[in-house]
Order: sequence, then structure tokens, then C-alpha cells
Amino acid sequence: MKKIYTLIAATLLAATTINATVRTVSGNGLGGAQFTNITAAIAASSNNDTIYVSGSSTAYADFTVNKRLIIIAPGRNIGGATQNTQGVFVQNIYIDSTAINQSSTNVKLIGFGFGNIYISHGRNITIERCAGYQIQEQTNDCSGISIRGCNFDRFNNHYQATNNSIEISNSAYFYANVLTPNTIINHCIILGQSYSTSWTASGTIFTNNIFYNTNFSSGTNNGCVFTNNLTFGITIASFALPLPGSTGSNNQNQIDPLFVSTNIQTVSWYWDEIDNYNWRLQTTSPGHNAASDGADLGIYGGGLAMNQMGIIPAIPQVNEINIGNAAVPQNGTLNLNFKARKQN
Repeated sequence: MKKIYTLIAATLLAATTINATVRTVSGNGLGGAQFTNITAAIAASSNNDTIYVSGSSTAYADFTVNKRLIIIAPGRNIGGATQNTQGVFVQNIYIDSTAINQSSTNVKLIGFGFGNIYISHGRNITIERCAGYQIQEQTNDCSGISIRGCNFDRFNNHYQATNNSIEISNSAYFYANVLTPNTIINHCIILGQSYSTSWTASGTIFTNNIFYNTNFSSGTNNGCVFTNNLTFGITIASFALPLPGSTGSNNQNQIDPLFVSTNIQTVSWYWDEIDNYNWRLQTTSPGHNAASDGADLGIYGGGLAMNQMGIIPAIPQVNEINIGNAAVPQNGTLNLNFKARKQN
């Protein structure tokens, strides 16, 4: 259920926390934002600050996060005929934790569209409700990376960090390269005709996922644990979970999950097709209440149920602005009426 909020001559995106400052960015130069680009807002910020980035019809410039910040955009896919709020897109986002003291507050990136996110020396990084092509670890000392409620093509542990402690949850993606021990894939939908589910995975825990219309590669997956997963449309039918060399239980193999709407692809998927379909489960789905936590399998169960528009639940989205007076005399008052919509 959606709640309607009416705000008169008020600032929508404003918040304060102890010993922290909120800064605002608008690429359109509208709304009284303090900055027109994200890099300038980061330069002016201190550890523990929050930056709100307004939607824009054009892409923002690439930026680097080198401080302990929370950076929040409107959502990963909120455009379209029923939504009047613009999203945020950045081609390349660099998270460089070399100079960041990660002892207290995590770096958080929320609600962005992106081409690539590159993580260097990344520790305690959260990427949430974002959508894009690639998330890549650039150095071998990354750890504590959490990817939640996202839609992306690939995760690449490029330098094969072995003690990285990664969790990918409530996300839809195509493949992940070099998954290592201390990695958990939970409540995801994993697709992709062109690639194996993982190019390599060792000691990785796969739980409560739906492997849909994808490939398996048993030769490069070993010592993994597969529990409470469901597979369907696997191109090599002889591969059942758990894969050879791995263990697990309570998996359902080659059973239709009965999504509300989807399509078995005969060609390769592309990541931005994910939002063309409704990945909720029909009432008769075998994935209902089949997860290890008693929830549904896939992206709508677990701790952060997917919102396919990526809207940030805690922040109302402005969808209507009305001007209350037809003309304003010099030094007069302009009456504005804002309407915003908040996801439960």
C-alpha cells in the first residue's frame, strides 16, 4: 500500500544525524541543491556525512568515494509512465577505501543506475537498490561487501580476494566470477544463457535462490553448498543441485518456479531486460515458503524484499508539484503544494 504525503513549502530530502551533515546534489540545477555534481559534494563532506542526489535526465559524471559516506539516489529504475521521478545514472563509480577509516560506519551507495562500480581496498561496503552492468573488486584485500536488492549483469572478483566475506542477496544477476569461501548468495534469481552460473566458485554458499534459464559449469565449482534452491530451464539437464564436488539438500531441480511473468530466452539475456518481467511467484509456485527461513525463494523473500523500481522506502518520492497562485507580485509569496509517495 502506498501512502500519500502533502508537503507545503518544505524540503523533502532533509535529515540530520549527530555529528553528520546532509548535502544535496542536483544535476539539473533545480530544487535549491548545494551542488551540481557529486564529486564536489564528496570533496565538501566529512566522514559519516550523507549526500542526497536528485534525479536527472542526463547522466552524472564519474566519481570516486574516498570517505566514509552514505550516498543516496532516488532509485535504480523509477522512470516510466506511472512514475514522474527521474533516476540517477553514472557510468563509472569508484569506491577507493585506501584512505577510509572503516572502524564505525560503512560506505553505502543506494539507489543508483551505473555502468560499472569498481571497488579498491573495499571494506564494509554496501551497494543497495542499484542497477547496472558490472560490480568489480579491483584489489585482493576487499572484504565485507554487501550487494542487496540490486539488478546487474556480473560480479567480478577480479583479483581473486580469498577472504573477502561477500554477500549478494535479493538480487537478480547473470553470473559471478571467482566466488570464494566466506561468500553467500542468498534469495537471488540467477539467469544467463551465455555464461556459466559462476566461472569459478569454491566454498561458496548458495541458499534460497532460483537458477532460471541459465547454464551450470560443474568443473569450476567445487566445495560449494547448495541448500533450498530451485532450478528450471537449465541448458544441461544432467546437472542437478548440488553440483558434483559440492554438497547440500532441499533443492528442487528442473521445476517451473511459476513467476507471474517471464520468458525462457533462446538467446542471451541482457541485464536491463530483468525489469521487463514480474519475478513474484504465482500462488501455486513450488517456491512459496520453500526457503530455509520459511519465506519464498527468490528476490521477494528474505531480509530485503526486492522493489523492482528500486525506490528507497524511507524517502518519499515527489510525483506532483502544484503552484497555488497564478501570479506573484514583486516580493510576494509563491505558494507551492508538493505531493510525494512513499513505499511501505
